[in-house]
Amino acid sequence: SYIVFNSIRNNPSLGDERNFVRVKRAGTDDKHRDSVDVANGNEYEIYIYYHNNISSSFYKKGEGIANDVRLSVTLPDRVEKGKTGIIRAAIHSKDAHPNLVWDTAYFKATEDLKIIYVEDSACIHNPGTADGSILPKENLFGTGALISFDIDKPGVIPSSEDGSRAYITLRVKCELDRVIRTINYDNGTVYEGETLNGKLDGFGKMSFYDGNVYEGYFACGKRNGKGKFTWKTGTYYDRSEERRVGKECRS
Repeated sequence: SYIVFNSIRNNPSLGDERNFVRVKRAGTDDKHRDSVDVANGNEYEIYIYYHNNISSSFYKKGEGIANDVRLSVTLPDRVEKGKTGIIRAAIHSKDAHPNLVWDTAYFKATEDLKIIYVEDSACIHNPGTADGSILPKENLFGTGALISFDIDKPGVIPSSEDGSRAYITLRVKCELDRVIRTINYDNGTVYEGETLNGKLDGFGKMSFYDGNVYEGYFACGKRNGKGKFTWKTGTYYDRSEERRVGKECRS
């Protein structure tokens, strides 16, 4: 027998431990799943399960202890409308066979979104004294953060008959992602500025084919709100109206 993480296929509480990365909308009674539809303004909770599967009889003999156990996570910075972003988590230990196991879950976006980690939200949950410990971001999203059963033994995970309560949660929030783009139209007009969901949205500059220029705000692909229209003659007009954005912009 040897140390291995998350290999049990019929865990009574979890099911298949190899599917150890799951996600749900935070603050809801939803179940953690392999994928979730994400939307602007919401937070999402990522669940990462870990279990040293070696028999607990080895622990009683002072054996079967995994050392230098680390968790590393990669998240997408952004997810474009209609596409999928991948959450990937890996558990590493030099004592385990294999030394690394990994799994994925998915964000599905209905609009262009930024994915932002909620600071100090990566937390250990287990029956030991490390319960409630926060994992440092720079390690978690780098070479790996040490995960522990007891707080005075960093990176040490013993065998456990009750592995169902050992997991990490972290949160992310979603915000609208305006992307700076240059768009060249067939008639020679050029747009330089912010876009959202493939449409002109935010601040930008439209240089028309005839030499006229508009610089200001857009929404839903149209001029909207404050801006300045300058004719090629040098005459200009300042728009001072407030920006109006309707629900149809986000569809």
